[in-house]
Amino acid sequence: MLQIDYSKIEINISKVTMNFMLSVYFYILQFLVFLSFFHEYSFLFLLAIIGSTFIVIRYIYNVCIHTNMAPLFIFISILILVFLTRYSTTLICNAAFLLYAFFTLKLLYNYGLKQEEFINQYKNMIDFNKFVTVFSVVFVLFLAYFILLAFLSLSFIASHELVFFSNAFFNALKYFGDTFKEHMFIVVYIIFPLIILYFIITMYITYLLKCQYVYILCPLSKYCQVPLSAITNKFKNANVNKEVMQEWFNENISMYIKGIHLDVDKKMIVFGDGDTSVNYKENISQIPQVETGDYEYITYSLDDSLKKLDSLMAKVVHNGTHLTGVLYNMKSYLEKINILHKDKRKYNKNIDRINNRYIPYVEYLVDTYLQNILLRDEKINQIQEKIVESLNNILEVFKSMYESNMEYIAFNIENEIDTMELLIRQKGLIKESL
Repeated sequence: MLQIDYSKIEINISKVTMNFMLSVYFYILQFLVFLSFFHEYSFLFLLAIIGSTFIVIRYIYNVCIHTNMAPLFIFISILILVFLTRYSTTLICNAAFLLYAFFTLKLLYNYGLKQEEFINQYKNMIDFNKFVTVFSVVFVLFLAYFILLAFLSLSFIASHELVFFSNAFFNALKYFGDTFKEHMFIVVYIIFPLIILYFIITMYITYLLKCQYVYILCPLSKYCQVPLSAITNKFKNANVNKEVMQEWFNENISMYIKGIHLDVDKKMIVFGDGDTSVNYKENISQIPQVETGDYEYITYSLDDSLKKLDSLMAKVVHNGTHLTGVLYNMKSYLEKINILHKDKRKYNKNIDRINNRYIPYVEYLVDTYLQNILLRDEKINQIQEKIVESLNNILEVFKSMYESNMEYIAFNIENEIDTMELLIRQKGLIKESL
């Protein structure tokens, strides 16, 4: 089995989620422990403690299973201290809450510094039309939320005189805590922070969490194939619905990373063609590296896509199908587009789409068509017709790309000619004919 080095993942959003969860957990725990001792429905709060603790332990295990289990042992150790020292429960919970809050903010700050370097390193893999992460916004939101929780915790400590305070600020905290101690304790200290948490999590998902797999998979792309179980536990069940798996993959991964697909049968994430003998940094963009002096440039061309079409045409001819014509016409237009694209160091949207979207899809359609021929089943004719229709549609796309390029070039040339002729006439170098 392929051994994956997870130390290559320098930005792990799951760790941010884990530390944030633990911080909020210990904030809530101090109140649940207090209510389990003094409230008339104490058994309900005890069940809440057991249930939430089980969820947290399971989440920590899932996050740390591939790297280091030390965070789980630390959490369990703190938890043992909380329940062994009844009269210091509040202080220990608050210390843990502040500690995990600090680690959360520290991770966000460090990851924010690394983000630009990460994007520059993997810019050819990331689809920037969808990929949006803003660490600074999440940092400010979490900081504000932690300040609110710290204020509520201090007021709870002051109201129960677990620590003696003398100055005006802590007297005000004590007055605030005393006001809500009896009448609205659960609402103010638990329900209100959880309501605010809902909005914080919504913003967190929007600005950071939805793109978390980009930061995991890009560094692991050198393996060319990564088990789906390595990044999520959602599909461990052997009888999982393949359509649901593919839909999840499309929404969470392929939307943000180019040239990647899911082998639903093997539950394997595949980069490029999945050849582990090839470096994915070259494979994913389908373009070679060209070195000039001390600098390294990326060239953008359709050379590899043209080779792929040649390979597909050889397969088609060998199997005696009538797809040769459409593939030949595709190659013809790609050759022309490749010639028109003179600046091989300049990013071109059409070149990128052809290499990373259309050609892999053409290969999939042709291979499916050839596989269906071997079945020799008349019921499959309708599927074959749809494949041919889809290939013809892609051919029309290539034709449209070429014609739009030609129109653009013709437009520019005509403008340049008209401008030059006007300049020559203004200089009096050409006499106007009567």
